[in-house]
Amino acid sequence: MSNMLNYIFAQRNAYGVAQRKIAQIFRQEGGYTLEELLMEEECLINQISAQNPKLIEYLCQRDTLKQLIKYSTRFPTDPNNADKAHKFPFVASNVLNSNQTICQAMLEGGW
Repeated sequence: MSNMLNYIFAQRNAYGVAQRKIAQIFRQEGGYTLEELLMEEECLINQISAQNPKLIEYLCQRDTLKQLIKYSTRFPTDPNNADKAHKFPFVASNVLNSNQTICQAMLEGGW
């Protein structure tokens, strides 16, 4: 029982950290980029699963969807950049498939 409670509290804490991290990215004064969100893979996926409305709205925008599809389908131009060559395509494909609203926006051409 103790292990189960520890797991529940750890998951709850991880959700709170993810929510604060994504909120912090959205509050940046100079704006934010899709790449900043993709760097926070675990937080991003957790917040999509939690149906964060501001995040879902951003990810459903036409330009953001185009960039996610580009990362998912195109061969990287700089294979020496590990983030762009490996991490971003993996995370982008997870994002595109992780939420029904995002899939619907993709089929409709973005909002």
